[in-house]
Amino acid sequence: MSIKYKLILITMATCITVLLIAGVVLIGGEWISLRKETIQNLSSQAEIMADNCRASVAFKDSKDAAETLRSLHVDDSIIFGCIYTPDRKVFTSYYRDFADAKVRPPEIRGTGHYFSNNILTVFKPIVLDDDIIGTV
Repeated sequence: MSIKYKLILITMATCITVLLIAGVVLIGGEWISLRKETIQNLSSQAEIMADNCRASVAFKDSKDAAETLRSLHVDDSIIFGCIYTPDRKVFTSYYRDFADAKVRPPEIRGTGHYFSNNILTVFKPIVLDDDIIGTV
């Protein structure tokens, strides 16, 4: 090969490598951004549910709490919602109509978010007068 073709080959290899690296960085950045946005969105919805269910949990009205949880149907990405009592038992729950029968209430954890099997789970406490009376 002549020097001209070797220089062209080196230039092309360098350009392809830089474009591949830039593409990976761009896709990785978007993936991280989407993940953070999803966590923030679901955490906000859990906080709203905790505020809206406070009276229902305080008065042990599971029907009212279930009605409040049913409002989760507006977000297609939410397949399950649950309210736990302080003794870690299920108070009431919501399942999306098409939710797989395999969906079970997750083991309750501390406040925060958790990923497992490509499913994001968020736990938020329901607080009344500085006491935790339940968890969403």
